[in-house]
Amino acid sequence: MTTASIEVEVASTYPAETVFKVFNKFHDIAPKVSPQAFKSIEILEGDGGVGTIRLFTFGDDIPFTSGKFKQDVIDVSNFIYNYTFFEGDNLMGILDSINHHVKIVPSAEGGCVFKQTVIYNCKGDEKPPVDVLNFEKELYEKTYKAIEAYAAAHPEKELDIMTTVSIEVEVASTYPVETVFKVFNKFHDIAPKVSPQAFKSIEILEGDGGVGTIRLFTFGDDIPFTSGKFKQDVIDASNFTYNYTFFEGDNLMGILDSINHHVKIVPSAEGGCVFKQTVIYNCKGDEKPPVDVLNFEKELYEKTYKAMEAYAAAHPEVYN
Repeated sequence: MTTASIEVEVASTYPAETVFKVFNKFHDIAPKVSPQAFKSIEILEGDGGVGTIRLFTFGDDIPFTSGKFKQDVIDVSNFIYNYTFFEGDNLMGILDSINHHVKIVPSAEGGCVFKQTVIYNCKGDEKPPVDVLNFEKELYEKTYKAIEAYAAAHPEKELDIMTTVSIEVEVASTYPVETVFKVFNKFHDIAPKVSPQAFKSIEILEGDGGVGTIRLFTFGDDIPFTSGKFKQDVIDASNFTYNYTFFEGDNLMGILDSINHHVKIVPSAEGGCVFKQTVIYNCKGDEKPPVDVLNFEKELYEKTYKAMEAYAAAHPEVYN
């Protein structure tokens, strides 16, 4: 899939925790500070947490009418807030979806940097015009600054945020980043071959394998769960990023709303790369997954990736 992206960065003197709380109230504050851009932002489905669907109704300064987006991630521990526009005239008839990845990064001085990556997933080869990308980049920068100023004047504003826990997986590889990304994109084919005791099968229920595809994991005998359904959120070949979300199944343990997987392959100086996977468990309440489950899953992902790489080395046709 062809993509285009913009990067927004705004430095703040406020600590990361404060800025993250403020951005979590974007839907309330943005229409107040920038009604010419955001007429209203209302919930259509959900409780405000992960999986919630909202409707943006744009103001007079915006060349679009409306757009619907789904909340993909609210990760308090790592100050990450991701959402995806999947319907609306803001897709311009040429986009499948627009992914927004927000991360608040603490700075050495006690403040932080607000970072937002916006990925435009194109249906075909046509990309959004450069003037539209520049307009949106400037809009996000101005809006964030206005939101921060509003929050500074209204310190009583607080937000209850979903409890999360996460694990980090890192595996170094001697293969170049492009090769490793191609291999991981075939996870659904390779994993059941190299680790059938963990992954009995991974089959498509809906979609064509691209963004929006829904797959069913059927786990093997070594896994204490039966199955789980996940949706493909991002496949970004330019930035070697691959994100998906489990939203249904007994792997949610009755205590999770969803599980977000964020995979990024990072080039290394020696010509190889590092496979990085962040798994975020979004809890329904205060109960978190047991530590032994988190450790088991972390070890499982590490072993599976190494087994996949070995399989690909023995079967170079998977790179095609």
